[in-house]
Amino acid sequence: NGKCARTGIIALDKWFRMREKNLTIIAARPGQGKTALLVTIALNNARYLLKEGKQGTVLFLSMEMSVEEVTARFLSQLSEVPTTRILDGQMTVDEWDRFNDAIAKFEKLPIVINDLPALTINQIRNEARMHLKDGEDNLLIVDYLQLASSGEKKINRVEEVGAIARGLKIYAQEKRTP
Repeated sequence: NGKCARTGIIALDKWFRMREKNLTIIAARPGQGKTALLVTIALNNARYLLKEGKQGTVLFLSMEMSVEEVTARFLSQLSEVPTTRILDGQMTVDEWDRFNDAIAKFEKLPIVINDLPALTINQIRNEARMHLKDGEDNLLIVDYLQLASSGEKKINRVEEVGAIARGLKIYAQEKRTP
């Protein structure tokens, strides 16, 4: 059976599972909601871990957005307050109440967010080693793979992105982490 991360989206979970040792890549054109989907998956997986009393962490590495921006996206989903209103601090009294409730919920979730830009495979492995304990139901999410670096000299960007994907696949297999 093994460990399996859940997206929390019923139709998607019926279609596929992010199993241990697997690398799942979500790709689409700009502005199609990839980060929003990743935030949803991270939130739903963290909620599942908490609800089921399982040990594990969701490590969300963002190379495109700051910790504040990513956190605002998480809080937006939890509070149902638009991210722009959270970032601008332009909320109604009701939205502030929902936002504060969302903060309390978010603080209990096993989610770690990091925003180091242009990470290499070795830096990703080091971050994972610091935050994800072996044998737990962990999930590693890397947002914006194209901004990562292989740390190797490559002829072109296609080869470098391939090397990055291979490095992440090797990590997933070694640590049994989706």
